[in-house]
Amino acid sequence: MQAVLVNGDSFRLPLTLEQMGDHPGLTVVPVNRTLKRLREEGVLSTASGDARIHDVEALASYAAPMQDIFERESKNFGGRMPQASMSV
Repeated sequence: MQAVLVNGDSFRLPLTLEQMGDHPGLTVVPVNRTLKRLREEGVLSTASGDARIHDVEALASYAAPMQDIFERESKNFGGRMPQASMSV
């Protein structure tokens, strides 16, 4: 399943907590705690199967440790591509 952004900062999230946890192998408890923390910190909100991102930079900082090295350095993910060394 792929999320599609709507209005730039919101998207449909038609998944239960159990379904969200199944992909990375988590139970509902850590998924619920994480979403609660993100809501309390004003990073995102959820309601009726919709999610709205309020602070993309904060969300990216939560996601960074979960990205592999190529994603972290990719311009598409806010990073910069490694510079080629010019040693002679």
